[in-house]
Amino acid sequence: MMLSYLKGAYLSWRTAAWTSVIYVVIPLFLISIWIPESPVWLVARGRVEEAEKSLKWLSGDKSSLPEQQLAALVKSQDMKALVTSGFMGRLAGFRRPSGFKPLLVLFGLFFFQQFSGVYTTLFHSVEMFKDVGSGMDPSIATVLVGLMRLIMSLFTTVLLRRFGRRPLCMLSACGMAVCMVASGWATWYIYNGSEGITWLPVVCMLLYVCSSMIGLLSIPWTMTAELFPTEIRGLAHGVTISFAHIMMFVSIQCYRDVRDLLGGAHAVQWFFAVMALGGAVFVYIFLPETHGRKLADIEDYFKENCIYIRRKTPEQRTENGTTVDEIVMTTSKA
Repeated sequence: MMLSYLKGAYLSWRTAAWTSVIYVVIPLFLISIWIPESPVWLVARGRVEEAEKSLKWLSGDKSSLPEQQLAALVKSQDMKALVTSGFMGRLAGFRRPSGFKPLLVLFGLFFFQQFSGVYTTLFHSVEMFKDVGSGMDPSIATVLVGLMRLIMSLFTTVLLRRFGRRPLCMLSACGMAVCMVASGWATWYIYNGSEGITWLPVVCMLLYVCSSMIGLLSIPWTMTAELFPTEIRGLAHGVTISFAHIMMFVSIQCYRDVRDLLGGAHAVQWFFAVMALGGAVFVYIFLPETHGRKLADIEDYFKENCIYIRRKTPEQRTENGTTVDEIVMTTSKA
């Protein structure tokens, strides 16, 4: 994204567009000759030996860990049902709570993501910096947006490994709302003759981008691989991503119409703030926590409105001293 912004600032749009083809061709070439198939996909189709090779390549571990992971994959699913279910069987999977509930949750999550402005501000960044009355060159301000995204993407990688999805999404949405309220207020004052705060919308927009990268921009895309059962994951992933891109297209294309309808850029920013707060509420009520959870736990959440977490408890032992699993039931937020 940063490279695209840099090219947009200094090259003609045709040159920038043609050079962007490189970003598609090179990854496609590398994936086709280098990256193995997903171990889950291979196991689901009975190709266990290929799945083991894929796990060893992905983990780079020469210990027994890949074998343990393979055994867990094989154990977690009914091989015969997965191989013989076919397309109609996968469709039937959407009738179960573990199929249609995560689909509806992700539809709602992507709706709030798109209409809270995360992609509108990225694709219309130059125009938005003009609309908010910023004193900075819009092209330079847009490059700063790309730089902030690059930095925050590295930071977000660390956060996703340490913290749960729910708190990150809610923190992100609330931060986005605060930034949009402040930027809308500054824009309103600038259009009413206050020239001393033309820097404030730029700062708020940059902080807004940082807040979005923490959760609401990045996490919904990862949730598509975490919420669905294995037998319908491929089809459900395609349906969800298609819905997300339709929402993205609508939100980006209607920016100017919404701006004119609401009466200016300041009102659009306040609209984004309201949608971001709506996203925080939606996450709190409906989105389950998937960080550190097993696939079976997530399926139980949607089936029974609870999450079962297995953990070892040294205090509970059998007569021969062997530890047993304690099942702790955490009530659902949904």
